[in-house]
Order: sequence, then structure tokens, then C-alpha cells
Amino acid sequence: MKTWGETFSAIFESDDFTPLTVCTEEQYQGIVEIFPYNDITLSMARFPKSFPFSSFVLQIYQQVKVFIDMCKSYTDRLNLSQTEIGERVRKTVNLMLTKTMSSCLTKFIKNRRLSEQQLAQVIINVTHLSECELDLEKYISNLTRTDSEDGQISRLYGLSTFKDALQEGEESFQMKFLSQVSLILDGANYDWLSKAAPTGPSPYLLDTLEYIRARYDAIFTLPNKDMVQRLCVNCLRHLAQAMEKLLLDPSSPFVSMEGIRRFSVDVAKCEEFLTTCKVPGLKVESAPMFIGLRQLVDLFMNQEWANYITEFKNPTLNKYPYVKPRSVAELLTKLKEADRQKKIKLSLSAAAKKDRQKYLELILKRLRGLDETQ
Repeated sequence: MKTWGETFSAIFESDDFTPLTVCTEEQYQGIVEIFPYNDITLSMARFPKSFPFSSFVLQIYQQVKVFIDMCKSYTDRLNLSQTEIGERVRKTVNLMLTKTMSSCLTKFIKNRRLSEQQLAQVIINVTHLSECELDLEKYISNLTRTDSEDGQISRLYGLSTFKDALQEGEESFQMKFLSQVSLILDGANYDWLSKAAPTGPSPYLLDTLEYIRARYDAIFTLPNKDMVQRLCVNCLRHLAQAMEKLLLDPSSPFVSMEGIRRFSVDVAKCEEFLTTCKVPGLKVESAPMFIGLRQLVDLFMNQEWANYITEFKNPTLNKYPYVKPRSVAELLTKLKEADRQKKIKLSLSAAAKKDRQKYLELILKRLRGLDETQ
């Protein structure tokens, strides 16, 4: 099995992670004769046209058939019955697929530094390989003149055990994807004390959304729609969490109402992105990723801190059910400190400013009380 492991690893390493493209009918037929892929839309498309998978799918499929032939040739010399030959071949092939090939593929995904686009292609390739199990079972049946459907011998199931490799591919894709989103957001230089009215979303956010949109093009090509939805939703959730972290970052101790209004424009851009990116199977109205941010920002722009505290434990009255008292307290502390240290100018008398500080301190005390009861 070690030699076969080296063969599979070499095929994975040499792949260009580019969908196979054909320019003539002869080239097209050459591929479908090797690998059982039937897509009416692709067959009717004009040349040049591309298959969804790259070359390693063809090479792996061919090598598996060579392995099957070798197993049959070996068992023919063991003086076994036809049923025993069919059983032995299937067990050996299953062992090779579940142990050797699956292990090689998982290690390849884990150890090699693949880009998001390359990881997406690997996921597509593995999915198509796992779907050709019935064709290989038929190949074994014809070769050994045995049928796994009669219940006397085990069936071929090895390709369906590529779940570990698919999971590793999904996790690696998500880790790279979210890490890059965080990297872009970490470069954000937000002016929380800005006096100017917002003219549009922040450049850092536009860069982030552009990056996400480009990667969604790769994600949307994945055949497993549940995986597509998971990756997209996790990315949007990560973006919302990163933006909240940016808003509440203790290293920025001050914030003005104008700064919160500017941030609100960014939240609105995220909400717009959610409605336009059209994640398969995701109902926008039930997607809570940015609801918490929106409610937190609205709470401050409406300055309804007292109402929030009063209505907090009444779910039928609470206008801000997704907002945590701790988040309100942290942001309000920044606003209070900016006011106290005259980082922002308020058109108030000295007495009024003092009363405002007392009011905000009272609100903060009550918010901390709410947080302790959660």
C-alpha cells in the first residue's frame, strides 16, 4: 500500500487545480470515456467548455481501476470461488480507499499551503470522485462476475468515506478565508471622534466586502450546497463579530455620536451586502448576523438607554433583544469619557454637562446590574 500512497500523493502534488477545459468534441469524448461524468448542459455547451473538476480526478480514477485489475489478477491465483474473489477484491479496494488514499488526501490538504481557490477545487474534485462509487462497483462486478446486491458479499464503499478529507478541506478553506478577512479589518483606521458627517462606507469595509464577494464566486461553485451555506454564513458572522470587536475595542477609549453614525453607515453596507450576495438556501429575513450590530447602533443613535434597561426583561416590549448589557455599558463608557475629557463638544452649559455625566453614570450602574443577572 505504501507504493500506492506515493502514487496518489504524487498525483495530488502535480495537479494544477484548474478545471479541465476542452476545445474539440474529440477531447470532450476522451474525458467522458475515462471518467463517468454526464451533464447535459455541458454536453450541449459550445467549445471551449470546462468540466468542474481538474485532472487529478481522471488520474485517480484510472489508478483505482488499475488497482482493481491487480487485485483481481492476484486473487485469480488463490484458488478461490467466484464469490470469494468478488469479496476479496472489494475488501482490498475498500481498505486502500479508506486507509491509503483518504489518508494521503487529508495530509495533502492539511500540509500543503493551498489558496482558497485551490482548496475549493480540491473539494469539488473529491466530491466528484465520491460520486463515482457505483460506477466502480459495476466495474468490479463485471470483472469478477459477482454482484454485491445479492447480499452474500460486501459492497464497495471506500469512496464515500472521504468525509474526513472533505471536512479538512472545508475547515482549511474557512480558516484561510476568515484569517484574511480579519487581516483586512485589522488595518482599519477608524476616527471615532470625527466631526464630519459620513459620506459613505469606510474604505476598509469596502475592501473587505470586495474580498468576500470574490471568494464567494469560488464558494458558489462547490457542489455541496449545505457546505456553501455554512461557509458563507460563517464568514458573515465572523465579519459581524469583528466589526463589533472594532466598535468596542478598549484600545480606543473614546467615541462620539458622530463616530457611531459613521459606523452605522458601515453596518448598513453590510446589511445591503447580505441581501445582494444571495447565499443559496439562506433567508435574509431570518439571518441574524448583523441584527445585533444594527440594534446596538440604533440604541445609541436613539439614546434609549433608560428604555432598554426598563424593557430588558420583557421580551414583548424589548426593542433591542439582540443587544447585551455589557456591550451597551462598554460603548456608553467610551461616549461618557469622551464627553468628560472634552474630546467632543456639546452645546450645553456647565451645569447641564454635569447633569449629563451623572445621568450616564446612573445608566452605567444599572447596566452593570443587568449584566450581573445574566
